[in-house]
Amino acid sequence: MSISEILELIEIADECLSVATGKTLTIHQKEILKQVIDGRKLKEVRLEGYSDLTVQRLFCPELWKLLSEATGQKVSIRTVPLVLKNLKNLMQPPIDRTKQRNRVSDSIGALEPYENSLSPNSVALSTSSTSTRHNLPAHTCSTFVGREQEIAQLLELLSPQHRARLISVDGIGGVGKTSLVVEVAYRCLCAAHSADDWFQKAPTFDVIVFTSAKQHFLTSFSLLQRISRPQRTLKDIIQQIARVLGDINTTGKSIEDQIELVKDALARFQTLLIIDNLETIENPQDVLSFLYCDLPPTVKAIITTRKQGIFLPLHLSVLTKTDALQLIYHETQEKKITLTETNLYKLYERTGGIPIAIHYAVGQIAGGYSADYVLEQLTQANGDLARFCFEHSVALIQGQLAHQLLMSLSLFTQPISREMWIELSLPEDFSNVSSIENSSGNVVERALVQLQELSLIVLDSNLYSLLPLTREYAIAELKNYPVFEQNIRERWLNWCLKLAQTHKREHGWDWKTQDDVLEAEWGNIQPIIEWCMHEGRYNELYTLWKSFEAHIYLRGDRKDRSKCWNEHFEWMDWLIQTAQQRDLAVAAEVMSSRGWLLTALGQPEYFQEADRLYVEAWSLRHHQSLEFQLNLAVNIMALRVHQAQFETVQPWFEQAMQLLERHPLSETERLLQLSRIHYYQGRVQFHAGAYESAEFHFKTALDCAQAINWQRVIWRSRNWLADIAIQQGKWTVATHLLMQGLQIAESERGTYQTAFYQRSLANLAMAQGDRAAAQHWAIEAINCFRRLDMPSEARELNSLLQTLQIGTG
Repeated sequence: MSISEILELIEIADECLSVATGKTLTIHQKEILKQVIDGRKLKEVRLEGYSDLTVQRLFCPELWKLLSEATGQKVSIRTVPLVLKNLKNLMQPPIDRTKQRNRVSDSIGALEPYENSLSPNSVALSTSSTSTRHNLPAHTCSTFVGREQEIAQLLELLSPQHRARLISVDGIGGVGKTSLVVEVAYRCLCAAHSADDWFQKAPTFDVIVFTSAKQHFLTSFSLLQRISRPQRTLKDIIQQIARVLGDINTTGKSIEDQIELVKDALARFQTLLIIDNLETIENPQDVLSFLYCDLPPTVKAIITTRKQGIFLPLHLSVLTKTDALQLIYHETQEKKITLTETNLYKLYERTGGIPIAIHYAVGQIAGGYSADYVLEQLTQANGDLARFCFEHSVALIQGQLAHQLLMSLSLFTQPISREMWIELSLPEDFSNVSSIENSSGNVVERALVQLQELSLIVLDSNLYSLLPLTREYAIAELKNYPVFEQNIRERWLNWCLKLAQTHKREHGWDWKTQDDVLEAEWGNIQPIIEWCMHEGRYNELYTLWKSFEAHIYLRGDRKDRSKCWNEHFEWMDWLIQTAQQRDLAVAAEVMSSRGWLLTALGQPEYFQEADRLYVEAWSLRHHQSLEFQLNLAVNIMALRVHQAQFETVQPWFEQAMQLLERHPLSETERLLQLSRIHYYQGRVQFHAGAYESAEFHFKTALDCAQAINWQRVIWRSRNWLADIAIQQGKWTVATHLLMQGLQIAESERGTYQTAFYQRSLANLAMAQGDRAAAQHWAIEAINCFRRLDMPSEARELNSLLQTLQIGTG
């Protein structure tokens, strides 16, 4: 199902819930629906920041209950797509948010702003007037997409029942603060002149005054200078209020007298005052003082600002993924352009859910630029978009510690802790973080507050990060300070080397469970390795590769293998090419490791490349130890088994046994290599149908692996022993081995292990004549193999399904 179809069904669910219960879907509920409609099973539904148990046992059942009440049908994870599709078919015409916007337009069509219908000398408004005076700017878009929760929250704050008089809407530049406030103001305007239930939740006002200190406007073709005079001072704001009220003459009067006149006039009307772009107002303290001290209780005031914590705050973050994709889809439809699914998602990732960036990008594409060009230009720090969103904010901290912290944080693509960030960011004479934070004035604390006030950083669960566009801008800033950049990058690299040393496995083969610390930091590790390649840091890159080799292999047990390992192949290629000029022993070592990963990918085109690497590594074996040569010989055995070249395994078996006898290994290393040798011999015998011989080799491999607690060979040997039991008709033995192994694999979230156990369970059920169970386990295994990008194994099981005449759909 395409993203547009998924978003349409989510919109239908949201509308249905709103009509039936007055509630709307939360961000998390929309994300759950998106994943479920897209085909995920319950155990695959994920929400960032929440445990799987919370999502599966709390959030999902609550959502199904809400939708069941709203639709009058039994909704579950299995039925929700069908229920929503049926609702879509029954709706004539389908839900159209644009019509809601049209209702707004129809309602306000006769309401002209004061400039068109009033003069400064107009008769004073009476409290019984049926029209609302306002000077709201025109909508910049035909349909307001998303932000329903924020709109509801702001409408509640504006209601007479809420005691809040001063409200601030804050957020990073371009996040849609002004658009949100104008949308809410129009809903309030329409509430006074429409009987439509859609507007009845909005409060009404006699007067709505809009002032803006904004100096520039970003369009898809350029950054435009505002021609009309912006309201950048308190005096400008007072005069704008006077003009909208229409009966106040401020000519020749002092600012104090003007305030008194406006204050008296406002006391007679329920007024909504909007002050847009506080950060570009001159002497903002004067304006804040006026709002705090001089506004009568009949006035509700909203300011928009990039600084947080001014009044009662409504913080505007970036759009959720669902809303951002919906906005992109809406914009492309409106501008009559088509984007591929890939480019839709790329656009979301590059913009990070910032609405103005989405409008800008789609507008550029509609103007004739290619999608690839626009996506590339979005990250240019000297472009109009970056200048509009960040230039003013960054100028406020230029040359300060906050500026350094911002630039250093740009090196990290994943959130990091406060302690790590500060330790890496501060100059050498500030190396003692504790003393700095406790020093006079607490300079670090003030710097962090500055960055948060300006919405330049994201704080979530005590971890700090940057939005994608902010990060690109900060990286460009960093390049303007080469000495600071060099220092900070050295500390960045040292942090990674320290992390590698801390989490290095004692034994490179000891691949039991994935290191969660390394996985959490992996997004921050990758750019460091790429930087090492770019800067020619051979020794450091070799150290990092050696330390992370086991973790990289294990990542392929849980995710798309080719995707996980492709980046790793680039690092290994660089190491091989560089080592061939520096150290042939390292070149052979990396060739062997690369060949092993290519073998594990299990596809013919990769086998050919692995073969070439092994031949070259074998030619360099004399530069390495006998232990390395033994390991390489067993690797080649493994490749021949994967290639189904069983007749060529024996020479390498004999070579491995000779090396094993010649080289005095530690007991651990001897058992390690023996377990591998017998494991692959077992596979050769199994293929030949010599099940008793295969059983001997797998049991020997299992005994050796258990002696050193090598979990990977333990579970694989048991899996093959179960397959032998299936061939021998020993159902009870096979069932026990497989169910025990599956339970362990699932508890360790090992998708690779799980897939093979499920495949064997499908074969067991097939042998027993249980077609339903065979179908179940085959489909489960296929899904795992597809997630791991293992098409050969998936095709094998599809053949089994076809044999059962079920098919996979």
